[in-house]
Amino acid sequence: MTQKYLQAIRFWANKMYIIGSPYDVNDINKPLAEMWVESMKVEKEEAIVVGGMVKLPEAFKKDTKWRQWKESLTT
Repeated sequence: MTQKYLQAIRFWANKMYIIGSPYDVNDINKPLAEMWVESMKVEKEEAIVVGGMVKLPEAFKKDTKWRQWKESLTT
């Protein structure tokens, strides 16, 4: 379970970094880590559901015609 807590702390710290919110080591405790483990599970399940509903983009190709793509995006 300790590994899950460490993953949860990493998950939380990454979220705080992404949203630009300051965070302190004193904010980390076992109940919050357990809550983050649940949040990680929910986020993973949502990604599976969305992955089935949303068409994934094609793989990146080296010789893509970027100008055409840019013009179609602008249009």
